[in-house]
Amino acid sequence: MDQQTEVVITGLGVVSPIGIGCEALWDSLRDGRSGVKLLPDFQGGDFAYGYGGYIADFEPKQYVKPRKSLKVMGREIQTAFAAAAMAAEQAGVEAGTIDPDRIGVVFGSEMLYGEVEELAGAYEECLAAGDQECTGYGDAAMRHVFPL
Repeated sequence: MDQQTEVVITGLGVVSPIGIGCEALWDSLRDGRSGVKLLPDFQGGDFAYGYGGYIADFEPKQYVKPRKSLKVMGREIQTAFAAAAMAAEQAGVEAGTIDPDRIGVVFGSEMLYGEVEELAGAYEECLAAGDQECTGYGDAAMRHVFPL
């Protein structure tokens, strides 16, 4: 493998329903713990489900800097920042010390880009307008869903 194509994984970061941090995740996997449970304070309106993989003990202020950035971040972006901060710490990388063109990130998240309550609000707005097929969901979501 020549120097142009080598890949080195130097740090990992995990924020998941079964663990925050690599050690907590590994412990849960080893012990067979599931992260799927009844969602706390579920207020899903007409939605028929109440179970999911909720990250219960996540405190974004521990990881996101500057903290004022939290005002414009949805939860999945906050968890991404936290996982990236953990990976950088594990790798011993400090901001500005490595050429950004030499760094890559592999990121996975749920497909739900917003809080369930926000999505439910947009859905309910469609139903109230008689839009049973939710063709106006995009417009309604712009009024209900957090920007990031």
